[in-house]
Amino acid sequence: MRTVFTSMCAIAALVAALWVSPVQAAGSGNVTVTVTLSSASVAVTDATIAVGTAGTPAAMSTTYITAAAIHVTNNSGGTTQTYTLSITNDGADWTAATTIGNDDEYILSALFNSAQPGAGDFLANDMLSTGDVICSATNCAFALGDETGAAVAAAEVRHLWLKFETPDVTTTYTAQVITVTVTAVADA
Repeated sequence: MRTVFTSMCAIAALVAALWVSPVQAAGSGNVTVTVTLSSASVAVTDATIAVGTAGTPAAMSTTYITAAAIHVTNNSGGTTQTYTLSITNDGADWTAATTIGNDDEYILSALFNSAQPGAGDFLANDMLSTGDVICSATNCAFALGDETGAAVAAAEVRHLWLKFETPDVTTTYTAQVITVTVTAVADA
């Protein structure tokens, strides 16, 4: 309370000083305001993937890899950009994890490549979380692959593949919705 009162007194004193002080101008001046806009932009097609029935609620432990790639296009109009990936559990009872050890935990991983990768091509650094995963030569890419989500030139199309590992055990019978967000960041 004392800090707020002291600050208010200081502001009042400043206003009083400006109020009674004569204002003098010596010519004119210009102010330059610079606004930098990011032209990063991404288009994602084939964005809804239905896994279907994953197993019985008591025991599941199933791995799915998307049958077709999700097309991610740099539609910035001339800017090279890098993608970040993150997930959101849209009211889901399941939780994203890096290892499945508890009920209702799943793993969702992502890779960029022109052809469908095998289950063994997805590594720990390809796992998605609610925080941003910045794509690079090692994140969401693999050594023998031919695409990454990094330094994507304008108008280039990348092919995103998802690997979904269901919980070993689930306690829910309701459909689960997980949203993958692809964000474009203009490269410097």
